[in-house]
This record gives sequence, C-alpha cells and structure tokens, in this order.
Amino acid sequence: MRSYSTASAGRTARLTYWNDLHCDVFSPLEVRPLDRESFEASLAVERVGPLTLVKTYTSAASIEHTDQHLQRTHDRRAFLLMPIVGRVSSSHYGYDVDLDEGDFVLSDSFAPGRVAFAESNHSLGVSIPYDTLTLHIPDPEAIFGRRVAGHLGFAQLVSSMLRALWTQAERGLPSQFGPGVAKNLLELLATARRIDELEGVCHHVNIADLHLTAEQPIG
Repeated sequence: MRSYSTASAGRTARLTYWNDLHCDVFSPLEVRPLDRESFEASLAVERVGPLTLVKTYTSAASIEHTDQHLQRTHDRRAFLLMPIVGRVSSSHYGYDVDLDEGDFVLSDSFAPGRVAFAESNHSLGVSIPYDTLTLHIPDPEAIFGRRVAGHLGFAQLVSSMLRALWTQAERGLPSQFGPGVAKNLLELLATARRIDELEGVCHHVNIADLHLTAEQPIG
C-alpha cells in the first residue's frame, strides 16, 4: 500500500504537491482549499486487480475537473466516491447531489465535474478503467453523477463491501485474490444498478395504472 501526505511537503508547496499527486494517481484536476494556509491532506492507495482503491483525508476544499483538465485526460476512467466522515456535494453530468456518509456517486473522467466539502472529509474511492466497468454496466452514462443512497436496498451491500475491502487491504490482501475481489465488487455494483432500474420501471408502471384507473368512469 502506498501512502502520501502533505506533511511531506513544505507549507508553501503543499497544494502544488497535492495537485500533482492527484494528476498522477487519478486524472488532471485542481484542489482548491477553503484555507490555503491550513490545508492538510493524506492519501492511501492499493491496487485490487484492475481497480485502484483509495482512502483520502482532505481539509475543507473543492475539487475541480474542468474543460481545461479534459484536454490533458487521456485514459477514460470511472471513479466511485463514498464519504465515510463528512458530507460531500457533487456536480457532474447535469446532477447536483449531496452525499451523506455511506452514499456514493460514479463520475466519468471524460466529463467535467466538481466535488466540494465545507468541513474536513474522509472518503473511500475506487478508480475503475472505463472498459472494465462496461463489462459489468454497459451503459454507465445513465448513472454517472447520480446519488446512490448507501443505506437503501442492494446499494447497502456495495457500501458495506467497500468498507470491508478497505479494512482487508490495510491488513494485507494477497495480490492473487485481487482480480476475483474486483470482479465481485463490480458485479455487486451492477446488480444494484439493475435492481434500481427495475424498481424505477415498476414505479412508473404503478403510476400509469393509477392514472388509468382514475380516468375510468364510475358505474
């Protein structure tokens, strides 16, 4: 497991160091702290098969992935973000959502986006190659930017597995198990997606039936 911290850089160089690190680990972006002088952050990274699992701590800040950054983004990846301490606001794919602890959102490195938190934040994340994600979710564009409530339905299992996976990674996860674990996590995410889609269809049908019933004459 690789670990990084702004403590390893001088106070005046912390932000430059942190932005350069994120460009290397994820994709080009810019971290904008609410208080530049007191900015602190740390990052731990672990490879799990084709996935990159991360745990971050960042003092209050916003993270911007703009059109300028897109010009320097060459590898298309999806990123799952789940706060475990603190609330996160996300703007992506036309959605503005607030994430509470355990909720998560998927973002696309080939589209602009913004994440912000007004207080110090701890989050878990997974960086997923786009081609790997589409093997399990053929149409990820349909869910990019949308909030997934981590305390409801099958998504609870995704949230719980991600926490458990990180705990195991900290203890040590033999590399030979990585591909299988990654596949299980992605299949769980895909199942949560299909169930959510099915429930949405059922809800739509029920509303339509109710509307038809209301229009039928009585007697």
